[in-house]
Amino acid sequence: MANLLIESETEQSRETRVVHVAERAIPFDPFLARAEGRFVELVDGVIVDKPMIQLDHERCSRWLYQVAGMYAQRSGLGEFLSSRIMVRTDAFGGRMPDLLFVSRDRIDIIQQKAVYGAPDLVIEIVLPGDRPSDLRALEADYFKLGVPELVFIHLQKQEVRIMRRRDDAYDETVILDGPLTLDSLPGLTLQVSWLLRDPRPDRFDILSSIFAA
Repeated sequence: MANLLIESETEQSRETRVVHVAERAIPFDPFLARAEGRFVELVDGVIVDKPMIQLDHERCSRWLYQVAGMYAQRSGLGEFLSSRIMVRTDAFGGRMPDLLFVSRDRIDIIQQKAVYGAPDLVIEIVLPGDRPSDLRALEADYFKLGVPELVFIHLQKQEVRIMRRRDDAYDETVILDGPLTLDSLPGLTLQVSWLLRDPRPDRFDILSSIFAA
């Protein structure tokens, strides 16, 4: 376990995380064999434990997976997956997004043990215990991979951050309330309040109203 002091122009934070350091950087494919059955990621060739999720995280993730996943399936848009599959970010990196979507015409990037390529959409649910430096590293990995649409749901801050790739840069939008639409899931409109606060509306009612429109 290592204590890390992170300094920047805007903040200082003392952070702790569990890492597993080998004699040399671990490539992605050998990492997959080591990681089977474990809740870990590969960051710059180092195996890093993912923190245990909390109840708020689980409720938000489950609701969104059921609503957006069923919408994607019924609309024939592609495949919506939850957090137990790895995404290869580079030769020495692998992440497990909370939720991800791959469009129908790119479905071949989803293989048995990992996703080899940029998902069309990645959703991460941020909780109070998530470290600022880890979130920045997570963003950087998805940016390098070229994920077209990246969403961070901040339950503590009560906001949703959406980053969309535009040429070689990303535009960022922060939404506190109101409707949320995603380029990767056309036709699906959610309310930000549904994502951020309990109780969430019944998923079957939401889907029925969407498909009835």
